[in-house]
Amino acid sequence: EHLRARGVAVGALTRDRSLRGLGEPDGALAHVTLAHGDLLDPDSYRHALEGRDVVIHAAPIAPSWGSYALHRERAAHLTRGLIEACAQARVKRLVMISAVEVYGGGLSGLITEERPTVVRGELCGDTHAEAEDLALEAHRAGRLPVVILRAALCYGDRDTQFFPRLATDLVQGRSAIVGDGGGRPLLC
Repeated sequence: EHLRARGVAVGALTRDRSLRGLGEPDGALAHVTLAHGDLLDPDSYRHALEGRDVVIHAAPIAPSWGSYALHRERAAHLTRGLIEACAQARVKRLVMISAVEVYGGGLSGLITEERPTVVRGELCGDTHAEAEDLALEAHRAGRLPVVILRAALCYGDRDTQFFPRLATDLVQGRSAIVGDGGGRPLLC
């Protein structure tokens, strides 16, 4: 919405054909060009990259089945495919949305991007760290300019994960409200 408000042509890739209606004039994604494809199959979306200046890769690994090894393999496969497809389409920049989990657990103090990433047997952090490595390798080789953004928490108007689960946990008494509940929450 923010990009569209600035006059930027926006496209989105979806595996789910039922989302295509969201791009209709009265849909939530009006003025967004929706393309159907699967990140595990670069040939299914390669056409959608043609003429794009920037590609934002924000596809999370959200496993509901399968092994840790399978998800790591799939994440690496889809990242490699996206990088190569972007390079072939002469995309000017790939922006990867990653996560602070790449730094591992037990963090304290000031954390900067100079801190090394770690693989520690945790799916989210490990798949993001490995995807970052693949993207940075392409960047260093001059195949594709890459920017990596490491988010601590992603939420917003269309959040279907964090706030809905938090609200359910609060209603069902599985989470605590700190203090009297009258303070303004600080989320950063």
